[in-house]
Formats: sequence, structure tokens, C-alpha cells
Amino acid sequence: MNRPVLSPRWTQSANDNSQRTVVITPEPFGQGYDVVVLPAVDGVGHDAEFTHYRVARAYAERLAEGAGWALVDHAGNGDEAA
Repeated sequence: MNRPVLSPRWTQSANDNSQRTVVITPEPFGQGYDVVVLPAVDGVGHDAEFTHYRVARAYAERLAEGAGWALVDHAGNGDEAA
């Protein structure tokens, strides 16, 4: 029976993923919200800017859920109109 073998690189990658965090913050100069992954994933552009909180929150939730990362919401007011 052929079984897949996890390489050290795969194992390291899995450990790194569990230590990443998706963070939502209000933009410091203007209206809108930033969603960033910390620490950043090399070569992948997950970070994004959004005008509305609900859209930023939905993106961050799906990203965190899909990758198994924690979500931290520093905006959290949710007062944006739909």
C-alpha cells in the first residue's frame, strides 16, 4: 500500500499556519477597514482593504475559517449600513 509521507517542509508549513492570525483594523486615515494576515504568507496576497465593515468581516471570517487561522477584530463596531 502506498502511503503519503509528510516532508519536513510540509510539517513546518502546517505549524506556521496554526500560528497565523487574520486581523481586521479600521484604516487610520479615512474610512474603511484593513484585513491582514500576521505573520504574512510569503508570495500570497491575502491582505485587502474594504469600504464596509460587513464585507471586511465576511472576507476575514472565510479566510480564517478556510485556513484554520485565528481571527482578531480590532474594528468590531459593525455600525456600517448594509
